[in-house]
Amino acid sequence: MGRKAVSTATDRALGAKPLLATVSPIRKQDDPFHLLSRIFPAMRDGALERLVESIRAEGQHEPIVMLDGLVLDGRNRYLACEQLGVQPLLRAFGSRPEDGGDPQGFVIAENIHRRHLTETQRALIASRLAQMPVGRPGNSENFRNLTQLEAAAALGVSDRSVQHAKKAEDALKDHPALMEYLEAGEITASKLSSLADRDDLAEVSKRVEALVAEGEKPKAALKSVLIELHDGSGVSQTSGRGKPAWLMQALVRHYSRHGHTVCDPVAGYGSTLRAARAEDRLAIGAELVAEVATTADDPDIRTGDYRVALADVNVVDAVICDPPYGSRTHSSEQTRSDWSSAAGLAPTYAEWTADDVNQFVDHWSPRCSGWIVALTDSDLAGVWRDAFDRVGRTSFAPIPCVIRGMGVRMTGDGPASWTIYAMVARTKDQIDWGSLPGAYVGTKSRELWGPDEDTDVEEAADGV
Repeated sequence: MGRKAVSTATDRALGAKPLLATVSPIRKQDDPFHLLSRIFPAMRDGALERLVESIRAEGQHEPIVMLDGLVLDGRNRYLACEQLGVQPLLRAFGSRPEDGGDPQGFVIAENIHRRHLTETQRALIASRLAQMPVGRPGNSENFRNLTQLEAAAALGVSDRSVQHAKKAEDALKDHPALMEYLEAGEITASKLSSLADRDDLAEVSKRVEALVAEGEKPKAALKSVLIELHDGSGVSQTSGRGKPAWLMQALVRHYSRHGHTVCDPVAGYGSTLRAARAEDRLAIGAELVAEVATTADDPDIRTGDYRVALADVNVVDAVICDPPYGSRTHSSEQTRSDWSSAAGLAPTYAEWTADDVNQFVDHWSPRCSGWIVALTDSDLAGVWRDAFDRVGRTSFAPIPCVIRGMGVRMTGDGPASWTIYAMVARTKDQIDWGSLPGAYVGTKSRELWGPDEDTDVEEAADGV
């Protein structure tokens, strides 16, 4: 049965207005949409269903804008009316003075005005605009070419962001799940563009989709999968892929103050720096492993050994870090790093020895005017305290950090330890800090911070 014509009965039932007689009918073809109407992401997560119910209850308030017999603006309204089986309210592009004569400018202005778009979404839209030369089906004589720079400027993004978006979209054409996350802005274009040359992209897509189905956020799921595929040995030789947000934020909050500069010389994926910025601190760090630094994509992380990468950093207010652990942990630890339901495996770091700890403390003690905080295992806890004492700092007993469900097990039978230790030391003249927590207790965080992520940091657990 065909679509209903708008009638008095339909008007009463749906609150619809009569079809504008001056508009050419929608083309009889499989795709009724103008190319420009497709550059913006479609509605997701029940939004279309809500629009259908709104039109059912209140009618279609804003007409669909047509150009050359195709839907130029109002794709979701068209789909909603189609679901309801009613003729939509239409009008021609140019029928209102405010339309102007530029279809691209009109579509951009209309959609930017009523949508909340991420930078990745805007970059993807700009990329699509720049790839629509005159002469393709769905274009018209008043449709003009836009260069990539013009499209980037129109959407308020950088040319580099547009390049990332184009590379990502080209790579993901056969991977709809990842493409959906790109279009929704749930994974950044820069991150997805880095996958373009992988020969296991289908496997990446499948694993990410599985984790998302289990409740993982797409950005965190992708990071987990990439780390897992980086080393398929099943054994991680690092202390982790980043400690939970609540723990790092609590340490930043308790061992620095607003406006302080917090340094993490072994930054990893940037958990400390994210927490520092969330607590209104300045952040700076270094990461030895280039792949990790690239994955983190954090503007405050420099790549290289901290002694070189941070050679120009002479004064910081606090050093808060999670360096590699001791040899016994590294040689026998089997970290099924279940920050996610799939084992995520981190890049390999060499274990730290007493020499590494002493070298670190010797370097940073004269450069740090406040607290030095290092997360470590039970084997190196005493080494850290001895090093702090040797350079004349006031050190304290190991502070347990209990991360329930962390899942770190030594080789062989026995308990899986949920506890690491914060070794802390201040300068002798710091006497106005007050009482601080003697332990931290919380659960492992499923959310791993990713590049360009604006996720709010989880509320820090209170120390006990």
